[in-house]
Amino acid sequence: MKQKYFLKKIDILPYFKFFSFRILFYFILAQFIVKLVFELGMGMWWYKTSQTYQYILYSFIALDYVATSIQFARLKYIKAFSLIISGTFLILCVHGVIVGLINDNKLFKIFNDTVPLIVIALNVIRLQDEFKSAQKMEIERIMNFMFVVLLIIAVLGTVGMLAGLPTRPAPGDPLPEIFFSLFFAKLFSEKKLHIPTLLMGFVLLAFWADDFNRTKMLFLALGFSMIMLKYFWKNIILFLAVATVVIAAGAIFINIIPEDSKTARRLASAFSSNEYSNDASTGERDAEYRAIVSQQQQQGIFVSSFGFGHGAEYAVQLTHRYDYERSFAHYSWAWFKMRYGDFGYLYCLTVFLFFLWSVFVGFTKGSKWSIFLGFLSLVSLIYMYTYTNFIILTTGFCWCLRSSSFTKNSISKPVSRLSVSESN
Repeated sequence: MKQKYFLKKIDILPYFKFFSFRILFYFILAQFIVKLVFELGMGMWWYKTSQTYQYILYSFIALDYVATSIQFARLKYIKAFSLIISGTFLILCVHGVIVGLINDNKLFKIFNDTVPLIVIALNVIRLQDEFKSAQKMEIERIMNFMFVVLLIIAVLGTVGMLAGLPTRPAPGDPLPEIFFSLFFAKLFSEKKLHIPTLLMGFVLLAFWADDFNRTKMLFLALGFSMIMLKYFWKNIILFLAVATVVIAAGAIFINIIPEDSKTARRLASAFSSNEYSNDASTGERDAEYRAIVSQQQQQGIFVSSFGFGHGAEYAVQLTHRYDYERSFAHYSWAWFKMRYGDFGYLYCLTVFLFFLWSVFVGFTKGSKWSIFLGFLSLVSLIYMYTYTNFIILTTGFCWCLRSSSFTKNSISKPVSRLSVSESN
């Protein structure tokens, strides 16, 4: 009986009719393929698989569009806010391609920079009408399914790492952030603290403990703080007791993780008073921005105003090497400045406001699905300061909110196999 109950709680087959779920599934499947085939099978280092992951992900999304092209072609109108977001990314495409061609950038690299933005623009339009019916999806099932897959990936990564293979327990972005957005949404929307959900989160944290970047740490700190405030703010004594336990657990965690782990080094760097302690991370990010601004100014008013375009490359001195063909930047303002020049600052602010709107709508409406997107938008907002490519990896999923679909009264009965009907 318990086995049937567990299988029911991870049964996601009825959800494949929703494009929103299929995107999440493509995230999971692409990462699983990368871990199993490229890291464990072919011996590719995990930090070199990001581009491979994106190629696999976009292939799945492209096949999905081909298979459902008739349904997409039946779209009768586009809602105003979806049009604004989608239109903004199409403007980025036009700007980037034209300037990239003028600057004689490599055609493949122009294509490589353009495709992700087109995918975002199409996804925002594709998903605009689906979320009312997608409310029938239970985020618990999706979270449980993700937990099982991530646990398998973690075990495979751990075994491979112990065997000397170039892998790690943690999957690449954006899977950890998606899981913990679901995790926090589940806890945030319940009336009582759900212990099994907490245990799932702590199990994965234990596997991933030696390789947390500071963005993930900040997101987890914000998420757990919001959960604590929700459940314990009315009882100050209980709140202080829980806070003490959490701080003590954090102190124990810091002391038991290996000193040479990435997490330990990042924590030491974050709390260090030495201005040179961040050279390998913050220092390189600052160097990227300075190099972009300097080289655009050297090339004249046109490049400074309109950027290098899509397919851009620039030279920058990093901590241990000089990179003559750097094609990305970590900070969002540097990323946009590189491709779109001074206009990039306006684009950057616009995208920031899109995320801010998504956070506001997500947390002010009542459904678990909207809260999930609110948390995912929150971590995306943080990543604009540390690693802009994360925005690309989420393929516009955060901006698929529709205010009218996210009131508490709009939540329907869960989907079952006997009640599956087409959403459009």
